[in-house]
Order: sequence, then structure tokens, then C-alpha cells
Amino acid sequence: MGNLIFVVAVVFISLIPRLVMSSDDSWLIVPGKKVGPITPKTSEADLIQVYGKANVQSKDIEVGEGFTEPGTVIYPEDLTKTASIIWRDQKSKRFPNTITISGEKKSAWKTVQGITIGTTLKELERSNGKPFFLLGPGQDYSGTVISWEKGKLEKEFEQNGRVILRLQPTLTQATEKEYQSLIYEESHPGKEGLRSDHKIMQKINPWVYEIVVQFK
Repeated sequence: MGNLIFVVAVVFISLIPRLVMSSDDSWLIVPGKKVGPITPKTSEADLIQVYGKANVQSKDIEVGEGFTEPGTVIYPEDLTKTASIIWRDQKSKRFPNTITISGEKKSAWKTVQGITIGTTLKELERSNGKPFFLLGPGQDYSGTVISWEKGKLEKEFEQNGRVILRLQPTLTQATEKEYQSLIYEESHPGKEGLRSDHKIMQKINPWVYEIVVQFK
């Protein structure tokens, strides 16, 4: 009987990561609180406990302009689940600073509003309740939302940290002349960003390719 209890206990413990990841909020982004089971206090060791060692990889993470920082990637081979973490304590690999989710496919990760990889500009406007501003083509980090204009998503995405969305267009949706006109318009002195309800932005209707979560 004792051996049977031991075997059952071992099997149960081995299934804990799967049980944790099977709940409805396993892939839910809650700004300032968590990204699935990842919280401001999580470490790489915790990630291994949750996702399994085979799904957690130490890796240099690209941070833009050719620079990288040491970090951790979960599900590096599965674009629907992958996420990259850069740590505040890089030596001990704990306390997430930024968590980045990106890709060209639908992702398991989503916000309470259902915003995920592939969500379009028009869908974001509906969630926000009004137009917003984003960097246009030709800018560094083009497509980054820079202001929600006091819409519904502003409070949600900027409390106890920040959620940054970056959008990219489907290039076939507009002409080269239209793209150049956006670059020219945004290059005017004192001009930063384009309104999402700009007629060309509406035509392009770019979609979210990257979600960056920053804890406070």
C-alpha cells in the first residue's frame, strides 16, 4: 500500500506543470501582475518547474539596433507559445524586467480584452473606444503605439508597469506612394506619430506582431 501511494504521488508531481498550464488563464496577460504564471518574482528555475526543462532555454535576446542581452526563452520552437524574458537580476536569472511575445501567427498569449498577435489596428480602436497614436513607417520601432489618448486601454496598459504593442502592415494593402506620404507627413518638425484613424493607416490596417510587458 505504501509503495502504491508513493507511485501515485510521483505521477501527480510529474503532472504539475501540465496541470498548471491547462487552466484558462495560463496564457493570460494581466498588466502589472502576471503573464500566465510569470510574475515580477519569477526566476528561470521557476520557469523550468512550470514548463519543463526541454521548453526553457537560456539565450541572448535581441533588444534592437543590433544589441542583445542575456535572457530566457520559453517554447523557442513553438511560435504560438514562445516568449522571451530579460531579467532584472541577470546573474541569478530572476525578477523579469521585460517579457516579449512576437510572431507572425496567432499566439496563445492574450490580454483580458483578447488582444494578441494578429490583432488589427481597427480591432484595437474598438477595444480602446477611440483612435490612438502610433509611430509610422520610417521611424525607429515603427508601428509602436505611443499614446492611447486617454482611451480604455491607457489605464489598463500603463498601471504598475506597461504593455507596449507594435504593429506591422501588410505591404500589399497600400501603394508605395501612400507609404512615402506617411513618412513625409511624420517628418514635419514637432510631429510624432500618426493617428490610427488616418485614412491610409485605416487602409493598411496593421496588425500586432509584438507585445512587450514591463513590470514596475
